[in-house]
Amino acid sequence: MRRGYKAEIEALDMDDLHLIKNWTDATMKVRRDENKIALWVVSDDMINYGAFRIDQHGKAVDIACAVLQNKAKHLTNSNLEIKVYQHNFRESEVQDMLDLWEG
Repeated sequence: MRRGYKAEIEALDMDDLHLIKNWTDATMKVRRDENKIALWVVSDDMINYGAFRIDQHGKAVDIACAVLQNKAKHLTNSNLEIKVYQHNFRESEVQDMLDLWEG
């Protein structure tokens, strides 16, 4: 969120605050009701390494293996854990998630 919103909001009168509340309530309802699409996510709980369409499980596993091999080279402790799991994203977010890790 852009800095300064709080100060701008605090400067509004009650009519404007009610108007903004109505807009945000409506927007939140649309987002809550939006269709969800499952993607495979590759993560070690600190870093997400990829997101893949549900039919690309093999690609997600390949990325997980590559990450584990790389970590094994550079880590001395034995905590080499990575997860491949399904996460439900809002339909409007799916393409952004896929584009983020495309390559």
